[in-house]
Amino acid sequence: MDARRQGWYNSGMKFLSRCAISLAAAALPLVSSASDMPGVSPGPGTRYATDAFPGFDAEGPAFSPEKKEPRWFAFINGPKCGTPEEQLAWGAECEASGRLWRARRAYDALVREWPASPEAPRAQRALADLLLNRELDYEEAFAEYRYLLDFYSLECDASEVADLMYKVVEMMREEGKTIVFFRFANTVDVRRAYESLVARAPGASFAPQALLKIASLREDEEKFNEAVAVYENLRSR
Repeated sequence: MDARRQGWYNSGMKFLSRCAISLAAAALPLVSSASDMPGVSPGPGTRYATDAFPGFDAEGPAFSPEKKEPRWFAFINGPKCGTPEEQLAWGAECEASGRLWRARRAYDALVREWPASPEAPRAQRALADLLLNRELDYEEAFAEYRYLLDFYSLECDASEVADLMYKVVEMMREEGKTIVFFRFANTVDVRRAYESLVARAPGASFAPQALLKIASLREDEEKFNEAVAVYENLRSR
């Protein structure tokens, strides 16, 4: 093939390549818009088929809790014992004898002082269980379970902890919040607790029901656009 024919051949191949790319680009809107057509069920490529959670308050301490650090004035707020083993035993002893406030402080101090010790996740779990089982404070119990799941997920049964968190947030919704002997529905805190839980365990069996409750609470707040976003997210999932 001489140089002239080679040049014609190369030009022709470039033209065909550009045509193929243009045809492929023109077809993309048809594929992406198919899921928006009436009668087409949600699936891959739908609006919310991602890990995002539209309609959630995805900011703040509920989603990004701070890591516990040793408190100021350690001689008052710090651990009573010299090792995490002794501190854990001290906390258990206080709890068994009914000194719940001391037990609570003992478990928390252990986690703050020795966060990388094998006893730290055990103390964190004991603290959360204490707050739940003794009905001391459901909101704080939820926060402590959330801390356990966030910072010690490999050292605990994550599925069990998530189920406990759902149980706690259900109690939060039923009991409300008492301030100076007055009880309030506490809608916003309850909704954010549901949201932070679903974000951490989107595949849990309770997740669909939790999403429904989040949307309902959004309606109670008259945040209708956010409620619709949550309902659409549930449908797509």
